[in-house]
Amino acid sequence: MTQPPNILFIMSDQHRADVMGIEGRTDVPTPHLDGLARGGARFKRAYCNNAICGASRNSMQTGTLPRTLGVATFEPIGYRGDVVPIQAWLGRHGYATGAFGKRHLDPRADVGWDATASTLQRESSSREGWWSWIERRGLTEPAERDWRAEHGRDKAEPMGCLVSDLPDDATMEAWTADRTLDFIRDSQARRRPFFAFCSFYRPHQPYTPTRSWHERIDPERIELPTSLSQPPDNLPPWLADIRRRHAFPWCCGAAAESPELYRFYIHCYLALVAEIDHHIGRLLRELDTLGLADNTIVVYTADHGDFVAYHGMVEKAAVGHNVYEDTLRVPMIFRWPGRIQPGERHDLAQLADLYPTLCDLANLPTPDAQPLQGLALGDCLRAGAPVGRGYVVSENGSQSTVIERRYKLGRWAHPLNPAWDFREAPDLFFDRETDPLEIENRIEDPTVSEHVERLSARLNHHLLTTPDDAWQRVAAAAAST
Repeated sequence: MTQPPNILFIMSDQHRADVMGIEGRTDVPTPHLDGLARGGARFKRAYCNNAICGASRNSMQTGTLPRTLGVATFEPIGYRGDVVPIQAWLGRHGYATGAFGKRHLDPRADVGWDATASTLQRESSSREGWWSWIERRGLTEPAERDWRAEHGRDKAEPMGCLVSDLPDDATMEAWTADRTLDFIRDSQARRRPFFAFCSFYRPHQPYTPTRSWHERIDPERIELPTSLSQPPDNLPPWLADIRRRHAFPWCCGAAAESPELYRFYIHCYLALVAEIDHHIGRLLRELDTLGLADNTIVVYTADHGDFVAYHGMVEKAAVGHNVYEDTLRVPMIFRWPGRIQPGERHDLAQLADLYPTLCDLANLPTPDAQPLQGLALGDCLRAGAPVGRGYVVSENGSQSTVIERRYKLGRWAHPLNPAWDFREAPDLFFDRETDPLEIENRIEDPTVSEHVERLSARLNHHLLTTPDDAWQRVAAAAAST
């Protein structure tokens, strides 16, 4: 009997898709991600279905679009209760399942794990937590100093950045990789196929790399993005407000007057990506050491991106951002030696595709009672067959965006939070061929009106045909508060 393939699912939080050497960046060392991409298939046009952490992760883990699942913003108020998350489904088919690092899932999607260890304090279902481990090591003070860089109110740091005093072996990333390695070794000893979910918290803010990782980035090689000086008035309302702020941590107004703040932010972000790449290398080497590499599907992705100073913005801004490539496009790499044809893929893909794709590659059925709303990309991965998708949609509680190969339309929606009502602002239309940095909003340009109308029709079709009972419960709950 053929041994089912193991699955090592690696993700990071807020990893901008083009911050890798293989994407042309020369200021950040990512040799292991670059090697993974060269040995596997890399989707150049992969998108998250909602550029907010928890909403994106819940959608990805269940293969269900945000509108159907009811995850529009930070908390899934109207969440469906009949979904089977991928780890529970794989567990039913004989897999040992483990999650290490940040999960950030609704309890109804956070089931089916045989082992967990979390870097989030509130994921109390985990048998072990990074914060309690840090306390036992006597490192609570430097860990809390890092956290205050973003969450410290009057003690927050400019742009949420500082150089950490933690030792390299005590970071969330090192701890997450260590627990994942233990799980892989244990599963190998028990001769069980595994689904190991290794979820790094970084490069999400607070941007606090250790000193040694910070020193590995050459500040002389860091280039500020050309769109950094985009006028605030040329941005959506919420982003324009952040661009004018001087208060810490998101003091983009102050950074515009002192660009070294932007440079320090980029420097810290790149250092965190480099650290993640290092730990990915550790995981891949262990697969080689254990003789598992040839029968292990390795996936790398992120829940969404980060502005990394493009448009003069920091982090993901959470509201009014759900249109830009900076936050919507994610890395998506698959490797399975001898089974997946290496090379770039330029087909449109989305995070909701991961669940059906892994079932396809592992030769497993999908749940009968839960139609998965992504596409199985197996034929594309195995033989380069076209996916045949004309567009994808990403949406949150304030904005829905339809993305084609060249054009993109972001439409303001009836907000699920009254504070996010931007409907008086113009919608956004970008031609990524002539304007790859998405600076010029051409929504009122008559020369592209036929494209605006086509994308609008596609978005209307998505809204009308995608089940949204849970989404409506979210809206009703928001309206009653």
